[in-house]
Amino acid sequence: MYPVSGQYSHFCRRVFNALLLVTTKGWQSIPSELQAKVLDERRVLRFAATVGELGKVLRATTRATERIYDAVENLYGQEFRFDAMGERGDMYKVASRLISQYSRSSDGSGEVQWEFPPDVFEMLMSPGRWAAIDIHLANRFNSGHSLALYENTHRYIRVQLTARMPVVDWVKLLVSPDAAETFLQQGNYRYFKRDILLPAMRELESTEACPFSVELLETTGSRNKVTHLQFRLHLKVQAALDMDTSQTGDPRLEAKLREYGITERGIDQLLTKYDEPVLRLHIAAFDKRLAEGGIRDKAAAFVHQVKNDYYGRSPQQEGQADAPALPAPAVDTRKQDEADFAKHIAQRVRKYYLGQPRFVQDQLLQAFLNSPDTPNLVREQFAKKGFKTPAVSGTFYAWMAKQEGVLSLPEDASLDAYLDWRNEPKRSKGPRVLSTKISVGGPISSGTRKKAASPREVPAD
Repeated sequence: MYPVSGQYSHFCRRVFNALLLVTTKGWQSIPSELQAKVLDERRVLRFAATVGELGKVLRATTRATERIYDAVENLYGQEFRFDAMGERGDMYKVASRLISQYSRSSDGSGEVQWEFPPDVFEMLMSPGRWAAIDIHLANRFNSGHSLALYENTHRYIRVQLTARMPVVDWVKLLVSPDAAETFLQQGNYRYFKRDILLPAMRELESTEACPFSVELLETTGSRNKVTHLQFRLHLKVQAALDMDTSQTGDPRLEAKLREYGITERGIDQLLTKYDEPVLRLHIAAFDKRLAEGGIRDKAAAFVHQVKNDYYGRSPQQEGQADAPALPAPAVDTRKQDEADFAKHIAQRVRKYYLGQPRFVQDQLLQAFLNSPDTPNLVREQFAKKGFKTPAVSGTFYAWMAKQEGVLSLPEDASLDAYLDWRNEPKRSKGPRVLSTKISVGGPISSGTRKKAASPREVPAD
């Protein structure tokens, strides 16, 4: 996403991310039936927040009030171009103002109101196209180029490979129009790479909170001229663990694995590779084997059982058992927070699934059963006991959480983002949807009214 003309500064990017966060929260508060109606009828929602609330999201000083107003004014006044569905192959561009209206309150309340054109709003709220930006991380980048690179690669975090686009598009995404003019001159790509691209890549790599680093993939044409760029995302170790919803939120499971004599490293590997319900089912089967005797090395035997996806005898002989109740050891605060986050994610995924039409639910379940990542153990449980068996439903929801577009809200992105969202004081006056109306361009009651702009499609370069 880049402006057709004018400057899109580092602070403007941060303000837009803050507006997007407020908008997403307001949108999420609307019932799904009304959401569908708003999109189908192309209604326009009006959002509002005080400058103080935006400043808190930005972690800005109290002196940033005028800068926030100026940034919103700048966003309103610019026309932007951005690829709407580049990662899906059908490349076309949309040109539009990001904000169709805004007002600055004249009553001293310090409130900002804004609206998006219907087409832009639908794109921004579509989780399949726009991954949730970690606003806390976005506030940490020292360079606007690093922030721009993060924004335009983060939405590919699940597929871990960006769309392959012409150099001209990436230049416009990362620098201002004036700078782009210079870098796009014949032979100047090497300076763009040296002065903009590589430093931004290094900042993503060195920023601990950034969940990934990027690898530059260049496509060359005649005379080895670089014509297209693409980025491969490499998840950092902790990010890979955070993204894997198989991480347990129950310390009792870890305690049971330690009881078998499995090392901490071995436990981490099991929790990373296998979902919690699957491990519980294996524990139940393994305890039966232990009761029968004949197992000398419990750790090796359990790991072998899990890796080979069997009970130690045929499923018909072994039978199926629910996971045993495990004694609860002392739990520290971090473990409890992780458990709460895992529960939060599970609830969000379950709500998403149950909100789908029945035929979509059936398609999702069939895709899960056909997935090569689904253990045979789970398929057997489904055939015998159906979906409601914890080993089946739990593994299914963990699989669902990894699918594109299921978890789209900022508080779903990481444990820290969830804790900030959970601990945020509940205020009666906060980010909210003020009203809906049928067409773009209706009046705004307070402050200075701004004329609306309609989106238009333009052909791709």
